[in-house]
Amino acid sequence: RIYPDVAVFRDATGAPGSVAALTRGRTIHLQPKGASALPHEMLHFVLEENAAPAGHPWWFHEGLPMVLAGEGPSRDVKYEDARRRTLALVARYGRVGVLRWWRLGLPAEAVRER
Repeated sequence: RIYPDVAVFRDATGAPGSVAALTRGRTIHLQPKGASALPHEMLHFVLEENAAPAGHPWWFHEGLPMVLAGEGPSRDVKYEDARRRTLALVARYGRVGVLRWWRLGLPAEAVRER
């Protein structure tokens, strides 16, 4: 769903105006200029269908789509930290291992890693 302006997006989703898009269930919500976020949000859509039942920490929930979409550094410190933490996991354990954790849950050592 593409909203006509930022105010309508914020009112409908409850998300701050700084968020370009978000996925809830089977719906991707986009601000008018949020099309660049579509690959990231489509990854959320696919990943959530295969996520571990217990869920994931926020940084992994946001970091994995960023890494898989090949996104560069974020100006937002919190998102950049999520991207870097996830990149470090992929570098150390491999993409296949990290995707397995998405389905099964992160092991304690991965949660602690920085």
